Amino acid sequence: IQEFVPALETLSKNLDMKEKSENKMEEKLLQLSSKVENFINTQKQETQLSKVKHMENKLSKKMEQMEKQIWGELETMQNEYQSGFKSIHDSLSSLQQIQKTKMDLEKYKVQKDLKKLQRKIVELQEV
Repeated sequence: IQEFVPALETLSKNLDMKEKSENKMEEKLLQLSSKVENFINTQKQETQLSKVKHMENKLSKKMEQMEKQIWGELETMQNEYQSGFKSIHDSLSSLQQIQKTKMDLEKYKVQKDLKKLQRKIVELQEV
């Protein structure tokens, strides 16, 4: 039995070393697993962030297009209003000119009628 003691001690030491080695391997495997999990999570977050940025860019471009369209429509409306007001202004100016011309004609007629009347009065006075 004495001869097996050193072999058993060596075997026992080897088993202890094997256990320690396995424990270290398990620890390292857990650390590696944790790192891989963290890496995967980071990748997922980066992918999601990339998607969000892409969506933000698309949304921003769409908003810019809509804004340009709205400004274009507002400019068109403004031009239409200005054109309408100019037409009204021109029409009012034409009406004023027509009214002035009518007044001048009426004045001329009244003066003509007055002269006729004066002549008649003078004729009647002479008779």
